[in-house]
Amino acid sequence: MAEFKVRTRGNSDPQGKQRVYFTCHPEDFDLYFDDICQDIFGVRDIDCAIYYTEDLMGYLDRTNTVFDLGLMNLFVVPVTKKLLLEPNRAMQVDIAFAKRNNIPILPFMMESGLDAIYSFPKNFGNRQYINPNSKDTTEINYSDKLKNFLDSVLIDKETIKQIRSSFISYFFLSYRKMDREKANQLLKIIHNLPICRYVAVWYDEFLAVCNDFVADIENVMNKSSMFVMLVTPSLLLDGNFIITDEYPMAVRLGMNILPIEIEPTDRQELEKRYPGIPNCIDPYNEEELYNAINKVMPGLKYSVKRGRTPEQYYLMAQAYLKGIDVEINYQIAVDFLELAADAGMLKAMFALVNIFISGTQVNVDYQRALKWAERIVDYCIEHLSEDHATTLVAWSNLAFVYGRIGDRDSLLKQIEIYERVYSLRYKSVGEKDSDTLLALNSLSVAYCQLGNYPKAIELAKRAYILRLETLGERHRDTISSLATLASIHNDVGEHEKALELGEKAYTLRLELFGEEDTDTLTSLNYIAAAYAHLEDYPKALKLGKKVYALRLKVFGKEHPDTIYAINNLATYYRYLKDYPMALKYNKKAYDLCSRVLGEKHPIALTSLNNLALAYGELGFYQKALELKKQVYKLRLEVLGEEHPDTLNALNNLAFGWSEIGDETKAKELYEKLYAIRLRLFGADHPSTQQTKGDLETIKQVLSTGEDRRKGSKALREESLEKSIQLYELSGKLHGEEHPDTIKHLREMAMCCVECGLHEKALELYEKLYEIQLRLLGEDHPDTVSTKAMIEIILDVISE
Repeated sequence: MAEFKVRTRGNSDPQGKQRVYFTCHPEDFDLYFDDICQDIFGVRDIDCAIYYTEDLMGYLDRTNTVFDLGLMNLFVVPVTKKLLLEPNRAMQVDIAFAKRNNIPILPFMMESGLDAIYSFPKNFGNRQYINPNSKDTTEINYSDKLKNFLDSVLIDKETIKQIRSSFISYFFLSYRKMDREKANQLLKIIHNLPICRYVAVWYDEFLAVCNDFVADIENVMNKSSMFVMLVTPSLLLDGNFIITDEYPMAVRLGMNILPIEIEPTDRQELEKRYPGIPNCIDPYNEEELYNAINKVMPGLKYSVKRGRTPEQYYLMAQAYLKGIDVEINYQIAVDFLELAADAGMLKAMFALVNIFISGTQVNVDYQRALKWAERIVDYCIEHLSEDHATTLVAWSNLAFVYGRIGDRDSLLKQIEIYERVYSLRYKSVGEKDSDTLLALNSLSVAYCQLGNYPKAIELAKRAYILRLETLGERHRDTISSLATLASIHNDVGEHEKALELGEKAYTLRLELFGEEDTDTLTSLNYIAAAYAHLEDYPKALKLGKKVYALRLKVFGKEHPDTIYAINNLATYYRYLKDYPMALKYNKKAYDLCSRVLGEKHPIALTSLNNLALAYGELGFYQKALELKKQVYKLRLEVLGEEHPDTLNALNNLAFGWSEIGDETKAKELYEKLYAIRLRLFGADHPSTQQTKGDLETIKQVLSTGEDRRKGSKALREESLEKSIQLYELSGKLHGEEHPDTIKHLREMAMCCVECGLHEKALELYEKLYEIQLRLLGEDHPDTVSTKAMIEIILDVISE
């Protein structure tokens, strides 16, 4: 296993410094490590520690990747032909981790002629690099580029000094290196206490190499108000540094000692090895932990209540975002940013909008993003001119948020704002300026979202023609307008035209940027969707598989674009009526998305909704109903009652109740849905009419007592009886391997699922699988589908 090491300027203590991680192809380490370290340490005002592993072929365990790499503020990597072309841990593990976790990456281009392969999305895409060997005298020199980049990513020494001056007090955390993941957990527990959010924590990070380590530890302890011990059984092992040095030093210095038992540990053995150790505190008992800290430091709660400036709030947010003397904790950082923004700090407001829209650091929250986007506009109008560049950016941000909210009123506001931005840019810089054309393109997409397709096509065509005139056919922006136009034609229902334009955009992107470019893959995805709309489902599935394979190669399995591709595959299987395979991919997409992005992320909610529908299509009505309840609850919480996706979830939930035969509950929800759609869209809107029809059908069933719904329980039981009779008859006449007998066996198994007879269904599907395996082979689509169905039933039974 690879071991982490660290290098600092002047071999100083790495504690509290910004963390830079160096990685490379194994054969490049000796060539470039020393020079790159020297260049970084040569940048004035940036004080950082550079972590690395000398064994670049050794594997990184879970703690290394989740905890150690997760602490890094920046990844740096020398780019060579070997790095880009040969399998290596640097690209496949280290850089992939940084991409997934949105950690900045700084590539150093060490060899010439690599730009084409460098720009592949699976490598570095459009990410800028710096070239230490550049001979171009017209560009900014290497040293200035390096300084500018580091200034934009890392915090300078003066700001770090200001951050540290904003802390009220310091704790010293003593823990075994093998417990460092638990140490990070304990830091979060401590800082979740409001009185401790202004408390920094000194701890010797996973490796320290300074010459006078013990002296530095004593110096830090002298500055700390409390000695916090992370108590686990590993403290009882003989010869560890806490027994031999840290604890005796804390006792000798007369420090307040607070042992926190995060894992059950033998008390007698603990007292034997740590004489005089106080009673341990339970970290999961918030009141007990608060009282213990308050007893030792009674003045802490009063210090927290002192008035603080917006700048101090912002500095504390930076501390938690960058891990300056505290753990990286995005939620606490957001709390401090909101305090700064409430006090009128513009940069804090912008930061909050980006955080709540992206969902990369905290859960997506469009309403909170909207709040701060509106506050930014108000601030700019009050303090800047109407056509000021920052004001226009503020308006565009607000329009973007309205588009994400997605209800009719929000979409109308989005269009109003984009019209204003376009008009102001048109007046100030002209119609053909790139920013004006971007606003025009955004406006066309907004009209498409609203459903005004003639206007959307008109504006999209104009944006395309103007970009064609000013930039030429092969410019990326021009092709982007062409792709937008294709997408709108697809939404209008003009699928053949959409396919024609989409294939043109794809061909251009393929030629100019390669098949692994992000935009090229997007075009290929649109083409697959167009074929699906034209009902050429085999072609759509074939292209969808290609999109998925390429995105998996380029982005990895956990990237949102890859998850979208999995969802699309499920859709194409559903169109082909291969419901077991559809559900298999739906489940795969949701499991990935909820784990990577969180269950409240929009992609996760879409995946969960598709999963619920897939269970319903296969006849697992109770399972589908439970998932539909979850979808509606989460969309209500995240998007609000009137968002189109929430209304769609309510419609699905109402139908779910009718599927299990509870027409009364279905009627109640359809009435609620009808009232909302009538208020929002009017009586003549298609969605309102559809809900009205569903409601009338439910009322008819309830009033007549007749079972008229396709999925009713009585009808399903009747279908099961009929399928049993047909199967038995066909078996007697033709034998069990005859196509008709196999068809009736499959229908009988499906009816058992629909009736909730899962054990019997499993028995029948296993029998069907054995026959298909014998007659068709394991790779035949029917055999694969049956195997997927068996796995699904086993999952349902196990739950």
